[in-house]
Amino acid sequence: MKLRTRLAPSPTGEMHTGHLLHLIHVFGIARKRSADIVYRMEDHDRLRCRPEFAEQWKSDLRWLGFTTGNETWSVQSEHVERYTQLLERLRDAGLVYACSCSRKMIEERRAATRLSGSGSGAGSETASGAGYDGFCRDRGLPFSDQNGVRLRLSAESQGFVDLRLGEQTCVADHADPLLRDNRGLFTYQFCVVADDIIEDVNLIIRGEDLLESTAQQLQMRRLFAPLLGKELQDVVFYHHPLLYDESGRKLSKTHQSLHLRAMRAAGEKRPEQLLGHAARLAGLTTSEILHADECVKLFQNINL
Repeated sequence: MKLRTRLAPSPTGEMHTGHLLHLIHVFGIARKRSADIVYRMEDHDRLRCRPEFAEQWKSDLRWLGFTTGNETWSVQSEHVERYTQLLERLRDAGLVYACSCSRKMIEERRAATRLSGSGSGAGSETASGAGYDGFCRDRGLPFSDQNGVRLRLSAESQGFVDLRLGEQTCVADHADPLLRDNRGLFTYQFCVVADDIIEDVNLIIRGEDLLESTAQQLQMRRLFAPLLGKELQDVVFYHHPLLYDESGRKLSKTHQSLHLRAMRAAGEKRPEQLLGHAARLAGLTTSEILHADECVKLFQNINL
């Protein structure tokens, strides 16, 4: 099976140190497995994504040595018709339902459940839909601008292979993902699965914080593929470790001092020093230097 992975930044902020570790994994594993790379700008959220961030990402990738600037990018904001048509087909097939729940409403119901002792009420809704209580599943609400749209999933076991963690089994436990919100915005879960199918992505390399969404996405792939006119492909995953700050929080775009643009402007570090630092933090190497074209060496002795 010819493997095809993706590099898919979301231009809601600038590249930071945590992203460097992801780039090391994507380009290193892709080269080791002779996988093609799809370059995708995941700018589906028109309220948070900014063109200047997208351009900064492309500039940073060139500066690091991962790209040449001649790559063709798939751009989610140009795929609105694709998502609209797929949502209509899902509706025609009876696979979706309208939902009037806001995140606040969901969290309030779960808090009430905890107080009453009638259930665990643990957690709040995540990006994958986990934590949603199915309140609107059978209400028969109209599909309107005031309501979001959710995909009806079953609570069945999903098996998959993770190249790092081995064989995995997980359950989409009544986690009906939101496909479009009540502002008319298509969600990450919906867009990324649709694009992966259309663009023949079958090797998904991402952070281990997204492991819990795998069951939902596998079901979504199975439901979406025939409606998109594509054969359902087997997919392989690699969930890599993350980098954390001193307090144990995942490095994020809010860590201003870690933005690559600022480090570039300061002129104190070269690309190979920054990549080496990220790789050392993750325990991938003891070297202080790592060039972009050397990332594959970090995975040579790993059975992938």
